Amino acid sequence: MTNLIRILVSLSLIALLAGCGSIKLSAPAVNLNEYPYRYNEFDYNYIWKTSSTDKGLVVEGFVKNVRYAYIDSVDINLKVIDKDGNVFVKASDFPMPQESREGELCSFRMLLKNFKLTPGNIFHFQMNYAGDDGSRSGTKWSSSFKVDAMTGKVAKQ
Repeated sequence: MTNLIRILVSLSLIALLAGCGSIKLSAPAVNLNEYPYRYNEFDYNYIWKTSSTDKGLVVEGFVKNVRYAYIDSVDINLKVIDKDGNVFVKASDFPMPQESREGELCSFRMLLKNFKLTPGNIFHFQMNYAGDDGSRSGTKWSSSFKVDAMTGKVAKQ
């Protein structure tokens, strides 16, 4: 009788553990329509939105790896500048997840402390990362772009 119980318990545990392999974790659904600003580059596509808080201006969004088989060591920097390049405020973040494959989204969120948007402000985004085409000979890369902070339209370089 004890052997029968052991066998039944063992079979039950095997069935239970085998079922765990089918559990899939998924990220919460993201409504991309909530992010009005977009910019596409050869390596990343960017979407973001801004919101004012009592602490400053929050810039949050997503970047999508559209170039490399694998990317890691990512950081994103944002400066608010005027047309002459004078810096008003800057912030940075490490998009999550830090490692992404081609086609995957990574989120970012930055607080521009004690800052309010005014006409003429320019966002200067800079992304630094290590990309790998699959050959394990990673490339360190930096890309940047400038947009009107209020409209998201590409700013003249």
